[in-house]
Amino acid sequence: MTLFFTVTTLQQLPQALALGESLRQHQPADRFVIGLADDSGQIPATFQCPYELIPVTALPVDLPLLSEKYNPAEFAAAVKPLFLRHLWQTRPEAEQVVYLAPSIYLYRPLTELTALFADSPLLLTPHLLRPPADEQWPDEKYFQNVGLFHAGFLGLRRSENADHFVEWWSQRAPERAFVDFCEGMCLDQVWLMMTVVFYPATRIVKNPGWHVGLWNLHERNLRSAGTQQTADGQPLAFFNFDGFVNRSLLFDGQNRVRLSAFPVAQALVRAYRQVVQRLDANLSRIAPAYGRQVIKYPLPAWRKSLLQSLRQTVQFIDTVDVPRKM
Repeated sequence: MTLFFTVTTLQQLPQALALGESLRQHQPADRFVIGLADDSGQIPATFQCPYELIPVTALPVDLPLLSEKYNPAEFAAAVKPLFLRHLWQTRPEAEQVVYLAPSIYLYRPLTELTALFADSPLLLTPHLLRPPADEQWPDEKYFQNVGLFHAGFLGLRRSENADHFVEWWSQRAPERAFVDFCEGMCLDQVWLMMTVVFYPATRIVKNPGWHVGLWNLHERNLRSAGTQQTADGQPLAFFNFDGFVNRSLLFDGQNRVRLSAFPVAQALVRAYRQVVQRLDANLSRIAPAYGRQVIKYPLPAWRKSLLQSLRQTVQFIDTVDVPRKM
């Protein structure tokens, strides 16, 4: 049995519910669990969650301390590995555990999982499959900052390597889940770059139909034939709508993708928004209870370029010897 889970705030819960619906449609034999990185006491009395909901208070963590040091997005990333460890330890019947971000939506069964897990106990998806062919942002250097792999997907099959990974990740990420590129930190996902060295059996899933999103839409060549979509000729498996229906913490300032230039993706976004709105029940209006720091989004690309030019100007001025009156 495969256990799917996600970690979400109450604001993101409508998206997590949409993910649950897509899992029920395409993975009906598997279970879906939601880890709530928020205060369950704020859930409206009239709301009934159709999936198992685990509150963050079930985890062995100092909530006031983490809440004070992080913003809501960093807080959710910090507790994600702890939710994984909790499920890993308390659900031994789950032969495989798969994390999907709440902003993901499935479009077909993940039939490849069986073969992929047969070859490897740890599955990851990269942000990009090939180098960008333009000068737009983000470039390869930025992906080295945010991490080569997107932590919106993570697959684990029970094994000694997976056991060790769960403990290692849950010990490292919670205390160092800041977005601070100068310190080499980026949520929970920058740690995943180490896995291919620490765990050589790690499988990098390079199927272009897997994990399509704002960061790689330009390279996936989406096509539609009736109700079926393909990415580079492969059936679309799942799409991550982060940045399309909400602001993206890491890619908000990108200037490569304009949704209007991708009609298939535009149709997917429109249909997805309708699903999320149907499931909202005013949940998206609830402010996160944890994560007291302010989220700092990336500068828009034109501001980024302007700031770089100003810095270069200041550096030039510093090199000029200005004569002074004696």
